[in-house]
Amino acid sequence: MEVISEGARGGAGRNEKFPTFLAKQYEFFHYVEMAERLHKDVAILKARGIGLSEIVACLAVRPYITNRGYRSLLTCAAEGKLTPLKTKC
Repeated sequence: MEVISEGARGGAGRNEKFPTFLAKQYEFFHYVEMAERLHKDVAILKARGIGLSEIVACLAVRPYITNRGYRSLLTCAAEGKLTPLKTKC
């Protein structure tokens, strides 16, 4: 995954390396699991470039693979942002 190096100058680009797991991501997974158990939907507002699209792509594909008849819905306000997300699934 492309990540920004610590202390890198603006516009220096990104390097490929294994992503780090953050406490907020841990909380997000608990939030998603709680919503699944309570049969509720999930909504999130986030900053750009934190790797959430990879997490969401995995969350959409996992039950599709393991549960017969499961459907995932991914939506976005801009088609240009949704197409790259669908390629990660």
